[in-house]
This record gives sequence, structure tokens and C-alpha cells, in this order.
Amino acid sequence: MDITSYLALVEDILTHEAVLSMSAYIQHRDLSCLEHSIYVSFTSYCLAYKLKMDSRQIARAALLHDFFLYDWHVGRPTRQMHGFAHPKLALYNA
Repeated sequence: MDITSYLALVEDILTHEAVLSMSAYIQHRDLSCLEHSIYVSFTSYCLAYKLKMDSRQIARAALLHDFFLYDWHVGRPTRQMHGFAHPKLALYNA
């Protein structure tokens, strides 16, 4: 379990143009949506590895958990509140 092993599991996602566009959206204070998602993904990967779970699937899913591609501070593409709408949008975009 190390960063190199993690990157090997998610490299195809991390190099995708749409995923890279997540860096344009600030999510939590000064973190971009992409930075936040990488942090969540790597942390999830480490925990899954230690718990002998499917660390590959967990790392990949966690990386895309906020793949909604809009600035939720400004507006929202649906009538639902962001917290309820973004999981469906992330799944659709993935």
C-alpha cells in the first residue's frame, strides 16, 4: 500500500479530461473538487487495503464520488438541493 500502487489503480481516471476539469471547482474552502476527491480516494484506498476489502473498486468509486461538474456555491442544475442532487449527477457523469 503506497501512492505508486494507488496511482496505478486510478491513473486512467485521473488522466481523463473531464475528471481533470474538476480542478476548476472549489469545493471545501480552498480545495478543488479534484483535490478533495483524490484525498478521499487515497484515504479510502488505504483503509480498504488494511481491511482486506476491494481497494481498487473503492479507490475508483471514491475518486468519482463528487464528479458533478458545477460550482454548487453559485447555482445548481436541478431543482433539488445540492446535497441530494450531486450523488445522482456524479453517478451519471461517471
